[in-house]
Amino acid sequence: MHVSREEWGTTADGRTVERFTLTNDAGMRVQLTNLGCCVLAVETPDRNGETANVNLTYPSAAEYRDNPSYFGAFVGRFANRIGEGRFHLDGKDYQLARNQSGQHLHGGNRGFTHRLWDATVIEQVAMPGQADSALVGVGFEYTSVDGEENYPGTLSVRVMITLRR
Repeated sequence: MHVSREEWGTTADGRTVERFTLTNDAGMRVQLTNLGCCVLAVETPDRNGETANVNLTYPSAAEYRDNPSYFGAFVGRFANRIGEGRFHLDGKDYQLARNQSGQHLHGGNRGFTHRLWDATVIEQVAMPGQADSALVGVGFEYTSVDGEENYPGTLSVRVMITLRR
């Protein structure tokens, strides 16, 4: 079992986008990126041993900067649509970006999908007598500050994506 980490491109403002590849002993491979906390590929062998990607994906980091179809992305602060981009909370009205046909979709113009997340590689070796406890993965973290996309309050998000034997 293994995790590899490599530079995969840059954001529009020149920051490094990384790609992580998780592999297990059964021939499965999962690729992730810190841009949008996206699952890039899930490659797994079929019953005949032929390996194929079963995930919709773009070929390069450049397409993930826009990611209009939200392929493999972690969306937010809100997943789905908010009618007319408005909501009322604790006695206050909020107007969010209307980024799709007059509605607010998946966190707005620069929701979580378009943010660069902090990433930490996870490699947990098997406990004695518990071979199935071994795993590899990546922990992703992002903090959405008060007012980002006009949402109230600061929100800290943690996502852990792992692969077992």
